[in-house]
Amino acid sequence: MARHDRLHARPPSHDTDRWTEGRVVDVTHDHGSVVVTVRAAGATDGPVDLRVSDAVYDLFVERVDPEDRTDGEVTPGAPVWFRVRGQSGRP
Repeated sequence: MARHDRLHARPPSHDTDRWTEGRVVDVTHDHGSVVVTVRAAGATDGPVDLRVSDAVYDLFVERVDPEDRTDGEVTPGAPVWFRVRGQSGRP
């Protein structure tokens, strides 16, 4: 079973120091998974690609504020809180 990154549409209520706040840059569907490209808030380096399952992405879309989604997709600029697989703290 593939391990994936993690993302939230709302600020996390647990282990808040382990999550990074950012904004969605782009979304690409890729054969059973979704790559959500995000940029960390205040980042000076490039964006980060997060790979999640279709099911996790669908749940994420449902929880995003209505003004940040269109036709079942998250729009660029939507807020996101994320953790890259294998990282225990901020990237």
